[in-house]
Order: sequence, then structure tokens, then C-alpha cells
Amino acid sequence: MKSKITLVTLALLASTFAFGQQSRSWNPGEKKQLFIEKVQRPNIPKQIGNQNTERHLPKRSKQVTHHKASTAALKHRLDSIVSDTLVSAGQWAPNWVEKFEYDWLGNNTKWAGYSINGNVQTPYYEDHISYNSNGNQTQYISHYNYNIGTSSFDDGSKQDNFYNNSQHVIKYVRSNWNTQIQQFEPFYKDTLIYNSAGNPSQTLSYSWNPSTSQWEANYKADYIYDSNGNNSEQMFYWWDSFNNQWEPSQRYVYTYNSNGALTQYISYHYNYSTSTWVNNYKYVNTYDPSGNLTESISFDWDPNMAAWVNRYKDKLSYDSNGNETEVTFSIWDSNLSVWDKYHRYTTSYDANSNPTAIVNFIWDPNLGQWVNEYKDDISFDLNVPSADVVAGIYNEYSNKLLGYASKFWDIATNQWQDEYRGTFYYTQTNTVGLAEKQLSSLSLYPNPASSKVYFGFENQEDEIQITISDLMGKMVLQVSQSPNLPIQVSSLTSGLYNVNITQEKEHFSSKLMIK
Repeated sequence: MKSKITLVTLALLASTFAFGQQSRSWNPGEKKQLFIEKVQRPNIPKQIGNQNTERHLPKRSKQVTHHKASTAALKHRLDSIVSDTLVSAGQWAPNWVEKFEYDWLGNNTKWAGYSINGNVQTPYYEDHISYNSNGNQTQYISHYNYNIGTSSFDDGSKQDNFYNNSQHVIKYVRSNWNTQIQQFEPFYKDTLIYNSAGNPSQTLSYSWNPSTSQWEANYKADYIYDSNGNNSEQMFYWWDSFNNQWEPSQRYVYTYNSNGALTQYISYHYNYSTSTWVNNYKYVNTYDPSGNLTESISFDWDPNMAAWVNRYKDKLSYDSNGNETEVTFSIWDSNLSVWDKYHRYTTSYDANSNPTAIVNFIWDPNLGQWVNEYKDDISFDLNVPSADVVAGIYNEYSNKLLGYASKFWDIATNQWQDEYRGTFYYTQTNTVGLAEKQLSSLSLYPNPASSKVYFGFENQEDEIQITISDLMGKMVLQVSQSPNLPIQVSSLTSGLYNVNITQEKEHFSSKLMIK
């Protein structure tokens, strides 16, 4: 079964990623609210009942997908995406560009967005991503709110991920940039415990108290599994610091069919007055014989009627290849006891199951029919398979993605009108001779460092080239020398730096902390 394709136009990415969690003063009264916000969107086994009606086209996700470089000699590396806006009839003007950098394995290590005004590109955000030797994301640093006066970013956030020997995440630490002290300050932390089957059995969340410089318990989640390994129940608790105990808050119960597909889940909230669990909302899913989700209905609990009441309904259709071709969204009209249509989109595909056109409609109750709203045409190079593409999250299709064109329906002329478009630019890179050498063959020490840093290699004969850059990408030091000799870093100011090392055709990247 193909998952639903959710695509968001690049022209909207600027606003989508303009926000970030800001540094905030500590308010003990916020602890429970933070917990409530976190469990409102539980980590359910399957995304269902999605009422998303946003524009659809290639989506940027903060969680960058790891794609190991293919074995093909000639690969197509996505370097940038340029978005143009139609300013007059037949006249396009660029207004946005995203630029990408990768390590030698094809991991997306830098992601930067710029607004364009004429010939001027102004930074909008800049993300730096680090990986361990297994390709797992270990750190994600995001910078935003660019200050033209200081030519630097005023804000940012950082997430550090820690793994066990089974490569399961055991801890997330989120930090926010504190403009007053000009450094990252902890914000929250999640720790995970796994059962013998490798499934998470418990998550503990903590909030950072800057007044005491300590982590304080925030919430807890316990996960229960059935005999087939399906997550059958989740229990959430919030920490009552006054009574020094965990208090129940929410509960989710999941039901599956014989194929392991989620058929129902019910949400409950805890009533402290009666010490009982109370129905909150429910989803019921229906599947076709191929296992495709064909209908999802959500219900709210009506305490006055003591019954479940219809809320939303999604109906889905598929082609013979299992590609999702149509989704219709409806909302329950309790006055007339009927389902009212309100949104629909259809998706077309090429022979390789790449989405080539997505058309969105809205329901006009006066006309009693669907009315065109907007559409996105997407183009691919069918001669280049995805295995020969290095493009981060944009490498999720069967072939190389070339671009898109977005149009809106002009009700005055009853025609599609151009609105904006995006073009994907690639560099063809010859990768013959790149040895897949792991980072374990490089030793960088000490780290953190204050005066000297040593770079040790198994191959001690060939010269190495070392480039150290700050997180803005500005080179601060470049050295060519024999391996295992120290370099002086005492001139560098305290902070985190990117390190890139080249030895012959072997490339490495790492982080270096100067204290």
C-alpha cells in the first residue's frame, strides 16, 4: 500500500520554517500545559484521519532522511531549488532559493534558505546536520531570524540524538539559542527505554529549569504491545511536583486486523473527580483486500448523549499499483445528520508511480459540485532512477525530480492561471574510486579542545587537507599537513565548528568544540 503523498509548495516553505521555539522564561505553571501540548499529537502507530488541506508540493521536513550514496559512478546531486513567482503575464521572477550540501556518503549536512529580491539573496534559515558512522542523525542545528545589521542569525535551536548499540535512540536533547548569553541553553529532554523486542516501552520527558540549572520531570509515557508486536496501548502521565508523584492524564487504545493494520483507536482523558477514564475521541479505519486504507471516520464523545458522534470522514481511492489517486474529506452536519463534502484532491502518476499532477477541489454547496481550486504539475527525468540521485528527502520518488508548476483556478476566466514554479538544479558527480571508509578510521582528539587538535588516520603516508568552518559556513582555518600532527586552534573563539578532512579521495566530516 502506498502512503498518502503530502507535498507542500516551496513558495510556502519560507513561512513554514520561519518559526522556531524561542528561548523562554521558566514558569512552573506551564509544566502541565507543556505536557498537554505534547500528548495532543501522540506517537500513534499509523497516521490516520488527517484533515490537512494545505497546498501540496515537494515538502521540506526538519527530519532529514539519510540516503547512502548509490554505487553508480555518475550521480545527480541536488544543489539548489529555485522558486519563481509570476509577476506579470509571461514574466517570472525568482523569490526563493534553497541550497544543499552533503557528506561523501550522500547525507544532507547543510540546508539553507534565502529570499531573493532582484540580485540580492538574504539568508532566511540555515540548518546543519551531523551523522554517526551508521548514518544516524546525531545533531540538528537550525539558525533563523537573520540580522542584516550583524550579518548573523539571532535565533536557533539544536537537537542532539543519542543511540544505544542497537542504533535505537535512547535520548533526545533539545536546546534553544539564548541571545543574552549567546549560546544554546537546554529546553527539554526525552529518554527512551526499549523492551527485548526493540520496541520503546517508556518515554520520560524533562524540562530544563534555568533557575536551578536542573532537569525537572515533565511527563511519562508507557507503551504496551500485543502478541504480534503492535502497540496496543499508550498511557501518559504528568509529574505532580507538589505531591511528588505521577498523575494519569491520557490513554490511547489501538486495535488491529489480522494484517497488522490499525482499524480503531480510542482516546481517553482522566477524570480526577471520579478517578475514571472518560471517552474523548475515536477513529475507525476500513481497508480494501489489498490492504489500502479506504475510509477513516473520526468521532467525538458526547457526554450528554453518552454516545459517539460523527466528526470527520476521509474516503480514499487507489490505482492498480496501489497509488493513492483520490481523497475526499467530509464533515458531519449534526443538524441535518448528513456528511457535508468540503475538500478533495486527485493525484495522477507516470508509469514509474511518480506523482505528476495533483489537483485540489473545494465543494460548492450552492452549485452542488466540486470546483477547481489549485493544482501542481510535477516533472521527473525518467532516465535517471532514484538510486543515482543524491537529494535528501527529495529522493523519495522513483526518478530524479526536475521541478513543479503551481496554478490556481481563475473563476473569472474559468481557466488555470500560473502562480509559481520551482526548478531543481543538480550537479553530476563522478564517484568512481570513493572508498566507503568509516569515520572510525579517523581519530580527532581532544574534543573539546583549547590549544591543539590531532587528526589520526590509519593511512599515515598521504597528506591530509583540513578545513575548519564556523556554523555560518565561514572558513576560519585551513591546513595541509601529514596525518597525526597537531594543529593550533588557540586562536579560535569558544564554540562549535564544522571540520572537513580530505585524504586522497576519502572525505570525512565531524564537529569540533573549542572551549
